[in-house]
This record gives sequence, C-alpha cells and structure tokens, in this order.
Amino acid sequence: MTRKKLLMIINSAVGLLFFCVGLTGLLSEQLPEQLFQIVHQGGGKFFIIFAVAHLAMNWAWVKNTFLKSRRKI
Repeated sequence: MTRKKLLMIINSAVGLLFFCVGLTGLLSEQLPEQLFQIVHQGGGKFFIIFAVAHLAMNWAWVKNTFLKSRRKI
C-alpha cells in the first residue's frame, strides 16, 4: 500500500471518528447507555489511535511548520 493511500484511509477514519464521537457526545442523553458506550467510548479509543497515526505520518510537516528553529539574521 502506498503512503498516499494509507494517509487517505487514516485521514478518513480520523474525520469519521471525530464526527461520531462528537455527535454521540452531544446526543448522550437521548442514546441508550449501551449504544453510547460502544460508539462514544469505543470510538474515542480508536480516534486516539488514528490521530497518533495521523501525526506520525505527517510528522515532517509538523516539524517543518511548528518546530523549526528560529534563524537569527
């Protein structure tokens, strides 16, 4: 699998999980407890895993954008 395809899968998963966890968080009072636990709490764990993978795959960009040393002129 190419890096680009893997990034597309990871980014899609992060977006979908973010939406599901956020939506179930907003609707927590209306959802049955068991469904809430499966989707919100389980999805939150997967969200963290995929978010870490997303950061790892994009670390060069993060480093170049935010962690580059300040050059003195």
